[in-house]
Amino acid sequence: MNELIKYVRDVRREFHKIPEPAYKEYRTTELIGEKLAELGLELRSFKVVETGGYCDIGNPDEMIVFRADIDGLPIVESEKNRLVSENKGFMHACGHDYHISFGIGLAKAFAKRSCKRGLKIIFQPAEESPDSGGEHISKELDYSVLKKILAVHVSPYIEKGVIKVKPGAMCASSSLVRISIIGPGGHTSAPEKTRDLIYIACNFVANLNEYLRKSVDPQSVFTLAFGKIRGGESHNVIPDRVQLSGSLRTLDENIHKSIEKKIGEFASSFGNLYGIKIKVDIPTYCPPVINSRELFAELNTYCEKSDYPVSLNIEEKAFMGADDFSFYCRFIPGLYMMVGGRYKGELHSPELELDEELIDSTFPFIVGFIDYLLNK
Repeated sequence: MNELIKYVRDVRREFHKIPEPAYKEYRTTELIGEKLAELGLELRSFKVVETGGYCDIGNPDEMIVFRADIDGLPIVESEKNRLVSENKGFMHACGHDYHISFGIGLAKAFAKRSCKRGLKIIFQPAEESPDSGGEHISKELDYSVLKKILAVHVSPYIEKGVIKVKPGAMCASSSLVRISIIGPGGHTSAPEKTRDLIYIACNFVANLNEYLRKSVDPQSVFTLAFGKIRGGESHNVIPDRVQLSGSLRTLDENIHKSIEKKIGEFASSFGNLYGIKIKVDIPTYCPPVINSRELFAELNTYCEKSDYPVSLNIEEKAFMGADDFSFYCRFIPGLYMMVGGRYKGELHSPELELDEELIDSTFPFIVGFIDYLLNK
């Protein structure tokens, strides 16, 4: 196992240097193929996307699946980090280099093992994209032979050697919410002859959240936050259009549908109040990750039998980030685990660095659990 851990570390460092954005992970895909070929395995292409691929090992009639996402982010990595991206302007700022190395490490671990079930390893592009790679790929898989699916996500918010997991809702859903506020513009000296759209937009955001809090079941968990506002080009011109972009996150698909409807109703009423037009567009939806209670129970059973130096923490609260692993969980039982590797920085930040020793404590545990599922 020590040799395998060193291998996974080395692989992780290689991929950390070559992050690429969603659907453009060409060198990443090429290198994954090279690594698998060295193990006597093949990276097969998907039908619906150009990048990424999958590797099948063992019995093709009944398989366990491991999903590894492979895309990087358009972030300039801090030069102070110990290992820095060589693809300037892009960074593995969400730990996908670790996920790739886990996938290749599992391929090496099981390439020559004889197990009851086969192992399918999915190297998925575009997890970070609103146009989800997981949504596309999940539709082309043959679920008659795929029985269960696993994924991990490394986390700078959890100590090394700790895995956090819970049954049921593990991660929130996420939707892109676009609001267009449209009305007559004009000179700032005469706002009474226009509609002061920036003022209206500020009131819209504040009042929308208040309205939702009062009209949705108070026990329902959701967040609606706007991260982008654009309107106007000059200090003395009231614009005729202001655009807002944000994200809606929930833990329940029915609550999500209800809130989408309420946003539309509120926008219509608010627009009428000010004599303007407000358009709502919610073009994307990534459902919540719902962990299988059956798989969660199997993980607990495995933990009782194993002696790995890993602390399994049962979470009470779901993670409000989203992951398109959820699309696979609509078809077969899935289990998504958060793997601790706290060192410094935040997810999606230039300063992010994880404690590489998370591989030493966590990867053998994941190998053992998958071996348990393959032979159970």
